[in-house]
Amino acid sequence: MARLCAVTDPRDLPTYTLAEAGRYARVSPKTLASWLAPHGLIQPAGPRSGLSFYNLVEVWILSSIRKEHGVSMQRTRKAVTFVERQLGVERPLIQAQFKTDGLDLFVDHLGRTLKVSDRSGQLHLKELVGRHLTRVSYDEGRAASLYPFVRSFDAPNEEQPRAVLIEPRYGFGRPVITGTTIRTDVVASRYRAGESMAALADDYSLAVDQIEDAIRAEFLEAA
Repeated sequence: MARLCAVTDPRDLPTYTLAEAGRYARVSPKTLASWLAPHGLIQPAGPRSGLSFYNLVEVWILSSIRKEHGVSMQRTRKAVTFVERQLGVERPLIQAQFKTDGLDLFVDHLGRTLKVSDRSGQLHLKELVGRHLTRVSYDEGRAASLYPFVRSFDAPNEEQPRAVLIEPRYGFGRPVITGTTIRTDVVASRYRAGESMAALADDYSLAVDQIEDAIRAEFLEAA
């Protein structure tokens, strides 16, 4: 009788390099490297720091907490550990529970309110991290897809369209135009080669603004 092999969750396979994950989450590879175990919170899925989709989501959430709002890695680690114990789940940053009761526990454990100035006034850490969590979709309680920001962070509270999707089932986990299997790097490559946005939109039967967002997703640099 043939042996049954355990099926590996494609979301947990090493798919991205540090540079790729950093570009999608707008984090420099050097900064991202400092977030990896043993000194950081992220345990790479594969050798030579190969990162999985789950790792990418962890980077996405940590970017909001650490890089944008200045919470130290030590305090972040303590808060995540606290949430793990209270929720009784492993890797809470990729769990749907973190979006609800887990986020409340996380903010409470940090012990202080962090604020930033923007057009709408003063926002709490929960609201800021929550904005990033709205870009993550879940399946059976775990992160399943990510809609990265493809426009500038100059106005971070402005709702941005979910123009680009990252999901392991499409484009080998590379960003695609939402609702299609068209990879943004392919569109950007054709644009760099001299094709106009209008021509690309006509070729793919898409709106020009969809093409523009796809190209922007590839051109934005990690901060």
